[in-house]
Amino acid sequence: MHYYFIINSLIGGGTEKVCCQISSRLSQDKNDVTIFVLDDEGSSYEVSDKVKIVYLGKTSTLKSFWKLKKVLKDINGHSVLIFNHELSLVALLIKKLFKYNVKIISRINNTLSVTIKHKSKKYQYVVSPLMKAFYRYIDGYIFQSTGIQKDMNDNYSVNERYVVINNPIERFKSDVDKEIKKENYILYVGRLVKQKNIKDTIKAFSLFLNTFPDYKLVIVGDGPEKESLMQLSKKLGIESNVSFAGHQKNTKPYYENAKLTVLSSFNEGFPNVLLESILYRTPIVSYDCPSGPRDIINDHNGILVEYLSVEKLAEAMSFCINKSWNYNGIYHTTEKYSLEKITSQYGKFIKSI
Repeated sequence: MHYYFIINSLIGGGTEKVCCQISSRLSQDKNDVTIFVLDDEGSSYEVSDKVKIVYLGKTSTLKSFWKLKKVLKDINGHSVLIFNHELSLVALLIKKLFKYNVKIISRINNTLSVTIKHKSKKYQYVVSPLMKAFYRYIDGYIFQSTGIQKDMNDNYSVNERYVVINNPIERFKSDVDKEIKKENYILYVGRLVKQKNIKDTIKAFSLFLNTFPDYKLVIVGDGPEKESLMQLSKKLGIESNVSFAGHQKNTKPYYENAKLTVLSSFNEGFPNVLLESILYRTPIVSYDCPSGPRDIINDHNGILVEYLSVEKLAEAMSFCINKSWNYNGIYHTTEKYSLEKITSQYGKFIKSI
């Protein structure tokens, strides 16, 4: 079978990583796989040599219209999985205008009704109404979590041709017997942007320090919020306990040595950072935000915290530090997210559309 994917970019975050992982794994099973990429910036992640990557050289969804038209014409009669809701709408418009026989499958990686609230007014008054009016005509949907599925059903009246498929993770069996050496720090990994609400993590950590004064908060990642986060640490008088490590290509040692990983986002899709943490046998503490953490966290791997409660977040940090964890048990909670199982779900659903 020939699988076709369309994505904005292969640089950066979780969506791009999932695209590379799924396409590479599908290609190992004697499938042909082609990824059409809007930009021409290359890839942050390894992609199998068996996967064909076509860069369209465009910087935005609207500017890509005619390039996308050619792509859909070339793959007429096939299904295509699109890793972006805006691109999916443009592809749907092209399909209807030019009467192409292409099955469009849209992958949703975030709680759109929440995400759109943080966008510009122009975005809210243009893209959101278009989503509500036309998104139901997409041929199929892949949702990252049950929370996203509910959001799309409640707010965008999607049709019944959908499936919930969580993000995959590549499991390393050799790590299970590795000796655990945890250090006295709490970890955050991710972009330093408003959506991640890292300020609540810093505020909760300042309360946590009243009980555990020798701990540090290590923040791995870069972004536009870095300066304001540094200022907040200074204002709270905890700057010596907060370390900004910047972007790190290899986050494995940070996860492995941390006592816990924390997430206090306003909203998520299906946070890879939580999966990566439990893969390296580090417990997780997260707000019960829409959506994703509720699907991942259980009694064996972490603590789910009341949404936007800094005090509860601080209490959960303390509880997590005091608890005796079964580290191998934390690792085994990743089993259902194995790359092989998740890729199989992708392949089965795409074939069904």
